[in-house]
Amino acid sequence: VHWKYMQNGAPFWVIAVCRNNFRTVPGIFAIFGLFVAPFGSYLWYADKSNTTWPARLLGEEVMAVLIQLSILGRLLSAIVESYICYDHFSFVVALDSHDTEQFETSKYNKGVQCRRK
Repeated sequence: VHWKYMQNGAPFWVIAVCRNNFRTVPGIFAIFGLFVAPFGSYLWYADKSNTTWPARLLGEEVMAVLIQLSILGRLLSAIVESYICYDHFSFVVALDSHDTEQFETSKYNKGVQCRRK
């Protein structure tokens, strides 16, 4: 099941993050955390002397807030990723354990959500 079609049955926080191709406040927050948290963690732990240009440009307090926000965003994206993986694996197991004729799987590879008939 493609993440773009997770409108039915998904928790509200997953829908809030994935809605509009991540162009919502929770979606932007999750993508921010996904991309900035690794770089921010590197800056935070590797450079305590403020010699990198982001630390000199923004200051230590602003960098600390941005890094902490990015870690929270990364946590949100990890929770959403875990739910999507769990949902996909349970769908695959359910599909494998039942007769495949019970499921409508046409156009599955094109991103259309598979539904039980």
